[in-house]
Amino acid sequence: MKEWKEFGEALKTHVKQTPNGVHIDSEAVEIIEEEAEDIKEEMDDFKKSKWQKKYNRAWKKALKTPEAERLGKSLDNFGKSPQWHALEKELKELD
Repeated sequence: MKEWKEFGEALKTHVKQTPNGVHIDSEAVEIIEEEAEDIKEEMDDFKKSKWQKKYNRAWKKALKTPEAERLGKSLDNFGKSPQWHALEKELKELD
């Protein structure tokens, strides 16, 4: 959790909203990349641990709940909405 918190703090600190969109300076990109790398290392360690199998079982069980089914339907509907198409267009322009 510590690594995720540090990643979030790096984003909050270094991603700036401007009148023209989002700005991240070069130094900030390096900091954010380092925090992301820390998360990757932590996840790699987790995948090698005894907890991976328990996590997988719990995740599969969580996906079979009524809440998960409602979320899936909501996401499907969002994917067909004008709001999604506008967001998709913005994301492509950022890329």
